[in-house]
Amino acid sequence: MTDKEILQKAKQRQKDITQKDKDYAIYYGKEHDLLLSLPHSERLTKNYKIYFSKTCSKYHIATIYSGKYVYKILFNDRRLLFNENGYYALMGKYQGQKGLHKQMLHKLAYIAFYGQPAPGMHIHHIDRDKHNNSMDNLVALTEEEHSIVHGRDVSVGRGLFSESTRKGLLSDLAQESMLARREPDSKTLLEEQVDELLEKKIEPSLTDILFSEATKTNIRKALELVDLSDNTVIAALLRLYRKEMGKRPSDTN
Repeated sequence: MTDKEILQKAKQRQKDITQKDKDYAIYYGKEHDLLLSLPHSERLTKNYKIYFSKTCSKYHIATIYSGKYVYKILFNDRRLLFNENGYYALMGKYQGQKGLHKQMLHKLAYIAFYGQPAPGMHIHHIDRDKHNNSMDNLVALTEEEHSIVHGRDVSVGRGLFSESTRKGLLSDLAQESMLARREPDSKTLLEEQVDELLEKKIEPSLTDILFSEATKTNIRKALELVDLSDNTVIAALLRLYRKEMGKRPSDTN
């Protein structure tokens, strides 16, 4: 089954519960027993509503109403918005849980649009953009479906950093690195790692993997050889690689 067929099947399973004449949907804290940490409240509260636009803005993520307080959550909000593996999240906990946990905004948006997904379902971003929580970009997949769809992101049977894609990717990465410089004449750690990769001044076994086939096994091996807390080049290159692959016709085999 192709990715397109999997997504079509998944979309048929879900039911739009929003009001058709509204361009937003609402997540009610009280209905789902999710307590949130909000700046105006000394204690966790579930007396709130989160408004999600059906067409999510890149900058205005959502709006929270809690009593007389209104919080427009913007992409650079440091009071409320947290990052969890690239996803937007709020801090809170469900009734009965101990301690605060990061609550994924895309999951709350899905509930507002389609209702509570069945146990064990994974909420997937169709365009692979973890920040795009638009209604038509979210779909609930089984664990197997999700694994297949994401497996094809990297297991596409092409060279992970073959000559044809490597130059463009490294060029993009170098450009991003230069923009991240604090001082014009200083190099970022990322730039130094790109230079090492270009000059092949890295672990020989890692070089072999980087130029081998783009399989999840090879990517896992690469990640095992690199401490990502010190070396971000692999993660950045994988992200750019997936972005580049997304521009190409999808593999239907």
